[in-house]
Amino acid sequence: ERLSEADAAAWFIYLNRTCFNGLYRVNSKNEFNVPFGRYENPKICDAKNLLACSHALRGVEIDSGDFATAAEQIAPDDLVYFDPPYVPLSASSSFTSYTAGGFDGTEQARLRDVALGLAKRGVHVLLSNSDTPDVRRLYSDFQITEVSAHRSETMLDSVFFLAAPMLLLLPLAGVAIFWIVGRSTTVPIRTMREAIRARSGSNLDMISDEGMPVELAPIVKDVNRLLERLGLALAGERAFAANSAHELRTPVAAALAQLQRLNAELGASPHRPRIEQIIAALRRLGNLVEKMLQLSRAESGIAMTGERVDLLPVLRLLLDEFGRNPARGGRIQFEPPPVSTWMAQIDIDAFAIVLRNLLDNALNHGAADKPVRVFLDRASCLHVVNAGAVVPAPAIPRLTDRFARGDTMAQGSGLGLAIADTIMRQAGGRLELHSPAMGEVDGFEAVICLAAG
Repeated sequence: ERLSEADAAAWFIYLNRTCFNGLYRVNSKNEFNVPFGRYENPKICDAKNLLACSHALRGVEIDSGDFATAAEQIAPDDLVYFDPPYVPLSASSSFTSYTAGGFDGTEQARLRDVALGLAKRGVHVLLSNSDTPDVRRLYSDFQITEVSAHRSETMLDSVFFLAAPMLLLLPLAGVAIFWIVGRSTTVPIRTMREAIRARSGSNLDMISDEGMPVELAPIVKDVNRLLERLGLALAGERAFAANSAHELRTPVAAALAQLQRLNAELGASPHRPRIEQIIAALRRLGNLVEKMLQLSRAESGIAMTGERVDLLPVLRLLLDEFGRNPARGGRIQFEPPPVSTWMAQIDIDAFAIVLRNLLDNALNHGAADKPVRVFLDRASCLHVVNAGAVVPAPAIPRLTDRFARGDTMAQGSGLGLAIADTIMRQAGGRLELHSPAMGEVDGFEAVICLAAG
């Protein structure tokens, strides 16, 4: 079967990367006969190297033929390097049949004559070969320099015969080491690994070094120092965010009240539209300050509690509060729950923050002429569903990132879903986002599922 140029090149690269020492050698039938190399994970396709070689060989002509024929094209002052099959160092290391015709002593002498002829024509000639008496006699007219090099085939033969008996014992030794040493030393390591994995921004407790080997004790101590510094840094960051937001809340509210009073006193003044724009901007700033405060509380671990509470009274209270807001227009529809109590392990204030953000998100971004449905399913998961445009699937996972916003013109801070997701993860629950809403062709649905505790 005749291969295409691309297939032939691919096969050549594969054979070169997996055969012994990267050699190319054929037998008397001109068939490739280099044995397998000893490689654990050879890199077959080194794209970067192939592209670099391709770039370097642009404009270069590569000929395949007899070295004497190639020598006819060489001009004075050219540099030529000959790297023939080396003269064997011993009878057991003969590896010179790289071509169907081989490369015996006659070919070595012919190469020497070609090299001499080139040197007489003013060509710079460099040639390498093994260091044997025959080679030194053959190239006695040349300047000979010795270069230290270890032939890998000789080393591999020696290593194989020395290591073969040991290789037979390695499996037994490995089993013995695993049972005698491995199990006793890996248990503390696994324990420490699990303890480190359990740490997070909401859990920076020190790791106990009780029962740890003396070799691991310094590592545990260093990890605890790092956790302590990280805790201080996070506490400082949260305190700064909370203090900044708290300090901004009062002046923003005062400025908003003054502008609203000024707006009422001006009546039909031509400056009224500009004042209303400033009022709207201050309201957005006030909302952002409030969200920053919520985010700071969420990241401080507000959701974590050891008590189970009934969330249905809190849910009804918040829905009633939203329903009495004339700006919402009575759009929230609460379907009667299938249970009389909804017990979960979460701080009540943290749950209120989650629900407020989900309701704000649905009311702000949902269709203004359609209701927002709120219901509790039999698996004790709360659903908040609004009609509206479908959010593209690739954008949904990013909605829980800070300051992430979908493709919408509605006002918002981009923090609501990030706050809700942070609190839910702290409480051991989860926040699911779906678009379109489940069972619908459009809309958006947020689902929170809490651990019963």
